[in-house]
Amino acid sequence: MPDQLIIRSEEDAYSVLQRHIDGSIDLEDVSIQFEGWPRLEVTLCGEKYRQSITPTMMKSFLEFQSEIYRSYSFIIYESYNIRLLSKEERDKLEIIVKVVGGSSIYDINFQEIIEKFLGKGIEKMDSKQITLIVITLAVLFFGNSAFRTYLDHRKNVRIAEVRSDEQREHLQALQFLSEQETERSRIIASIAAENDQVRDIQHFAYDAHGALVKSIAPASNGKIQGIEIDPETAEILTANARKHAEETRLDGTYKILRVDTSDPTEFKVRIQDTTSGQLIDAILQDSILSPQNKPTLERAVWARTPVSLAINARSLQGEIRNAVIISAREAGAVQTAEQ
Repeated sequence: MPDQLIIRSEEDAYSVLQRHIDGSIDLEDVSIQFEGWPRLEVTLCGEKYRQSITPTMMKSFLEFQSEIYRSYSFIIYESYNIRLLSKEERDKLEIIVKVVGGSSIYDINFQEIIEKFLGKGIEKMDSKQITLIVITLAVLFFGNSAFRTYLDHRKNVRIAEVRSDEQREHLQALQFLSEQETERSRIIASIAAENDQVRDIQHFAYDAHGALVKSIAPASNGKIQGIEIDPETAEILTANARKHAEETRLDGTYKILRVDTSDPTEFKVRIQDTTSGQLIDAILQDSILSPQNKPTLERAVWARTPVSLAINARSLQGEIRNAVIISAREAGAVQTAEQ
């Protein structure tokens, strides 16, 4: 019977993560339960925010929700496409917004989200992996330190971008990170260096934070997780912010549905993931047309047989872009191609 870990605060969560890094705890031997945390609180001040949700706020909340969906889809289905989620899955992952007085408060039943991850994730991941991912998901999306890290990163980016000396001085005066936050960033960086899923969750959470900070700009004042952000600062920090387009690998078994040779400079194909059903338009890298790969590809096209492909791509908000097939093997063969 595994020992039970009860996580009641962000401090508890980071303590577990640090013990995991130190090797003083084996996450395989524990079960986790969240009590009273995590909770996300956003406070927006102004006449129009009293017991109401403005369209700008609602858009931010929906974007935050989408990033949670995207994290789940990536971890469970190995795809950024949230359309793969069933209605039941979306309902289980849905966050609830309660409006109290002049503030909007997110109340998240994270225990239900955990149960959803455990129920599906256990099919392909061991309990250690699931525990690690769930805890990092909690601190990255709902932790005070993760928000401060986002704000500090945006501050440094904008200092290099702004032309106004006044805005630059305003940004330089901002202090978001304490020694504690810096140490927590190191903990996450250490885990992300060994875990691709955690690294991607970082990017999803980063975009979610940006959506919430942007919602403060129209208000007279605001707070996220108790961190005060005035409208001018929110507007400067989120200016020129772009969603992350991430490098990703889409190695798997596919069917080749269509070949397009209309462009003499490129060899294009439409492929379908045999597991998720996802359709991808990709380009064949020149080297894949070598005598070694060509027979495999020809069989896949003419006999309609599945083929194992190694694919480099970029993903932006669930959309696959710039997919390039770099090697092909008979279905079930081991992929050895370098990225």
